[in-house]
Amino acid sequence: MFFKKKAPKPILPVVKKLKISLDISYLQNGKVYTSCYSYTVETDNQEEMETNSRKILDTLELAISNIYTQLNEKTSDYIFIEEQSFILNKKDFLNCNITKRIID
Repeated sequence: MFFKKKAPKPILPVVKKLKISLDISYLQNGKVYTSCYSYTVETDNQEEMETNSRKILDTLELAISNIYTQLNEKTSDYIFIEEQSFILNKKDFLNCNITKRIID
């Protein structure tokens, strides 16, 4: 009796997914809401993951800087978030931050 050799299982590259989002909290009709604008980086290359996530983080950090600059300006009562075409009354704005999560 002959035994067949099992073919080795191919080693698949490990694909990593990273979700990066800009979360903006605000009031509307007395309730707190959060708008999340998220981006997903998906790759099996660590260097590519770092490069792509850094680009997204730089963009979101610039957006946050822009939000706080608009909050300090006295010429308008509104904040305009360009990347998402989102207009928000300054008095309703609560907070904004960037979150990163690894997705399995």
